[in-house]
Amino acid sequence: MGDGQAWGWWRSLVTRPEGRRLLATLLVLTPGLVCAAVAADDSPWRHSVREGDTLIGVVQQWAKPGTDWRVLATLNRIRDPRRLQPGSTLLIPRELLLEEPMEMDVLHVHGDVQLERPGAAATALTGGMTVRTGDLVRTGRQSSTSLRAPDGTRVILREDTALQILRHGKLGKSAVQETELRLDKGAADTHVAPAASGQARPRLQIRTPVVNLGVRGTEFRTRSQGEQSAVEVLSGQVGAAGGTAGEVPVQPGYGLVATPAGPGAPIALPPAPDIQGLPQKVERLPLSLQWQSAPAAGWRAQVHVPGKPGQVLLDGLFKQASAQWADDLPDGRYGLRLRMVNEQGLEGRDGHFEFELKARPEPPFLSSPADRARMANASQTLSWTRQPVAARYRLQVADSPDFAQPRVDRSDILEPGATVEAREGTQHWRVASVLANGDTGPWSEAQTFTRVARPDAPGVDTPQGQADGQLLRWRATPSMRYQLQVARDPGFTVLVTDTVLDQAQWLLPKPEPGTYHVRVRSISPEGFEGPFGSPQIVDIPAPPAPLWPWLLPLLLLL
Repeated sequence: MGDGQAWGWWRSLVTRPEGRRLLATLLVLTPGLVCAAVAADDSPWRHSVREGDTLIGVVQQWAKPGTDWRVLATLNRIRDPRRLQPGSTLLIPRELLLEEPMEMDVLHVHGDVQLERPGAAATALTGGMTVRTGDLVRTGRQSSTSLRAPDGTRVILREDTALQILRHGKLGKSAVQETELRLDKGAADTHVAPAASGQARPRLQIRTPVVNLGVRGTEFRTRSQGEQSAVEVLSGQVGAAGGTAGEVPVQPGYGLVATPAGPGAPIALPPAPDIQGLPQKVERLPLSLQWQSAPAAGWRAQVHVPGKPGQVLLDGLFKQASAQWADDLPDGRYGLRLRMVNEQGLEGRDGHFEFELKARPEPPFLSSPADRARMANASQTLSWTRQPVAARYRLQVADSPDFAQPRVDRSDILEPGATVEAREGTQHWRVASVLANGDTGPWSEAQTFTRVARPDAPGVDTPQGQADGQLLRWRATPSMRYQLQVARDPGFTVLVTDTVLDQAQWLLPKPEPGTYHVRVRSISPEGFEGPFGSPQIVDIPAPPAPLWPWLLPLLLLL
């Protein structure tokens, strides 16, 4: 019979009344067999003997009704059951322990969290419910929940986690709590409540597919993914056992990674980061945060309810010193928890920061004029998109990008647009949405426009007659083009010429005799047209009459 078969036989024997009676008769004759069975159990309950303890009293306090005290006497080689040595240890097989089932309270639920109870369909887990032995809790993406045991021990389940309560109850007629959990995948943050004065520390064990954690500490983190598990101890001590290796103690400030081969060697966790550059106020969605700190292989970032780190709302692992989440959050104050991640994937101690999210009502999009537009008109219409929730809009126009002294600051604009008087130079403008109750949202991204001066009207010089026409000249200005109009009437309704020139001159080719009206205006490189200058008049006289009509009669007389 192998060790496993022997212990199985022992279990069936001590859990049946007739077996215990038979055992009581045989124990005196075969103490070696019993001791061998106890040695095969890897997790018997260990009771520390106190002054005044008797074996019968211990059985009455810790064992199930009907347990024969002689079973424990033989297991522990006790000759006098009324005289126990204070400070010694009694081994009590778990099958004999009196266990009172207990429940854990569900303190907080965020997102999609499901409860799978044996014999029942899965249901949504909500705050205020309780979970007990046999229950399986699953969290979805960006979802979390926190559980609290009667002694104050808390377990926080992060996103994409599956945790089953294998055992949770009170041992014997005492306040000693024993909890055994199985973390199939995901992450759990555990804080074991310290034992009250004179009481035994709660017993907690967390099993993963590759490692079993015996908790002797108060605060630690556990993650399980596939064939790899990690434990990070923040205070107290955790024993990690698995594979062919023995138990590895993990001290506070250390962590290890375990595989099917067993737990690795403990290594020091990264320190808490010194965070710089985070904003006190965030006004844009989706939520995006950047910070400055010492280099790290990665970062764990969590957004939680301020003052309540157990109520995790957003969670993510990022390679750079920045975090982005597509998930929505209502406006309000939040806590940010940051951890540095080392090359082994172990997460360090927490750095904390608080910020305010004020992203609503969201600002409209600015539509016209286009950003960095240039214009010459003194009166400028600014327009933006309509924000459905806005009752009105607030507009600011300023000479400086910090809007320290806005020249325009209006909160009474009901339509998505307004006309303002613009001065010459570059100006900055932005718009915010205002709700009916007066709540003003964040500003839009600021844009600029520049009002430029219109070019002056050029003066036309006196026309110069040439053999091929009349040459018109005017004052030249660098980079300017010119629009020239020539008309027969002073109102320029009948145009002879309307052209745009690159040079400050134009030849009026062989004009017909008569009066011509000429005017010119400048066009800036941006295309802004200045005013026409004063019209100039060009008189083209008729050519002299020929002499031959007067000479013809004389020739005829001759």
